Amino acid sequence: MRVRFSMKNFNYKAIIIFFLFIAEVTYGQPAREIKQSTQSLNNKAIALSIKKIGDTLGFTMDELVLNRKGKISPHQKTEILKQAISMSGMVFIAFGLIIILFLVVKPRGFRRIMFSLLSLIAISIFIMLAWGDIQDSINHKVVMAEGKLEFKAAGRGVSLIIGHYRGVINNNAYTVLSVGKSYRVYYLFHSNHFLSIEPLPYRFY
Repeated sequence: MRVRFSMKNFNYKAIIIFFLFIAEVTYGQPAREIKQSTQSLNNKAIALSIKKIGDTLGFTMDELVLNRKGKISPHQKTEILKQAISMSGMVFIAFGLIIILFLVVKPRGFRRIMFSLLSLIAISIFIMLAWGDIQDSINHKVVMAEGKLEFKAAGRGVSLIIGHYRGVINNNAYTVLSVGKSYRVYYLFHSNHFLSIEPLPYRFY
């Protein structure tokens, strides 16, 4: 009995699947291993970079993980509490100095009105600043901002600008952060108190 070979009976799909299977067995696993190895090295490099940033700017990897979850560490709680106490103290000192100055100068007429107005403005500013720190020392509301980094001089420190965030950090930020690169910064909502920062895109878990 003769078996006739016909192109109609030829199973192209089976042949294609067979060769795809051979290619996967031969090249697929090594390719995946190389990709995983590259990703692992990339994650380690990012982690080391963040650790260096944290060592310079005063936060740890554990604190960064907490900040991502909307929480702060005991150390960060202590720092914001110190800041709240300091600002509250400045309000009382400013109020006391104004009273002393008022008793010494004893302004009258228009000068008395101007003195009272300027004193009220000064006290109001101090109270607003202190109130933000006090709220954050109680609520600990963590928020974040993303964007390209900018620096501006700000007295003894450096003004860090990322997205809608603007806060003062130490001058050493220049050594670990790059202008124009994208970062995510975590901070407290009311006082703008800096907590931590990480480069973007971030893929270390």
